[in-house]
Amino acid sequence: MSYRPPPRQVEEIKLEEGISLPQITETKSPTNRIRSFLTISNDKTQKIVKIIEESYKNGFNIILHDINSKKPNWLGMTASSYKADLQTLLNEYIKNPLGYGYGVVVGEQLGGKFYLVAIDIDIDNEECKERISREVETLLTKHAIHYYKELTKTNRIHYYILLDQVTEQIESISKLPYPEPCFKYKDGKKIPGEIELFTKKNKFIIVYDGIINNKEPFTTTLTL
Repeated sequence: MSYRPPPRQVEEIKLEEGISLPQITETKSPTNRIRSFLTISNDKTQKIVKIIEESYKNGFNIILHDINSKKPNWLGMTASSYKADLQTLLNEYIKNPLGYGYGVVVGEQLGGKFYLVAIDIDIDNEECKERISREVETLLTKHAIHYYKELTKTNRIHYYILLDQVTEQIESISKLPYPEPCFKYKDGKKIPGEIELFTKKNKFIIVYDGIINNKEPFTTTLTL
């Protein structure tokens, strides 16, 4: 996938059930089952290592996060000063490969070649998501801005947007308005939804492709 630089400034802001086999047909011993699990785990570990390596090579400021709490690991640095180091990332990931996911710190990426901003559509009702998606994609296409769309584990939407610079006006925005009531579920309750805009370097956004599915994450498909 090629990278097309956007305009210099931008001011506007998706065994059959019920059948059981007799116990005698169980052919795998506990040892074999453990070995199979370890093989699967090892395959996933190698896959994530490759993703981290390729993402770093493409200039993305990759960060690890706890896969349960979603808390980022700043690896001894502060949020504002964080800068990915490949060997440090891999060393930390290998310590607990089943406990880590990955994401990207927004803002200026490694080498200063481009900036990443992200839109997190934290909304659950489908009509709202579809309408907002159309509006967002129409606006980005209008300004010839390169973007990637991803569905999260809970079927919400992330947009990852590549720019060659970020204006102060964009950095001042943290939430985007929407005209009609949209909602999300939290702890089983329906509450107002929100659309967050991540622009500053003290923020990071989780990347789900490659973790919850077999898709290549946008960080590995970008070619500068």
